[in-house]
Amino acid sequence: MGFTKQETFDLVFTHLFEQGEQAVVMNTTSCKYRIGTKMCAVGCLIPDNLYTQDLEPHTPWPGDSQDNKMNEILNDLGHDIELCRDLQRAHDNADWHSGFGMQPVLAKLRSVAKQHDLRF
Repeated sequence: MGFTKQETFDLVFTHLFEQGEQAVVMNTTSCKYRIGTKMCAVGCLIPDNLYTQDLEPHTPWPGDSQDNKMNEILNDLGHDIELCRDLQRAHDNADWHSGFGMQPVLAKLRSVAKQHDLRF
């Protein structure tokens, strides 16, 4: 099973747009792959049967050591690690509370799409 970069991007884009908010611990800026019913950019790519709390400290990172569980799962699922890292950064670093709704998030996602030669 494998995903094209466009398919991965589309899955994450749709998820974030429909969710409409960041997956963070309440009253903090600490992003989580999953918190309650919310999922971050990469969290939405991990099937329920593969998600565990042990994944939380692992960040998708190209070329990272073999003990990066997140890289292992994303690779096994057929997602591009570099794209996943960039989508995660877009989720984590967008100003979700700027008063401009989804615009800051969309701007970050548009930048990721351009960087990876994907349709936005």
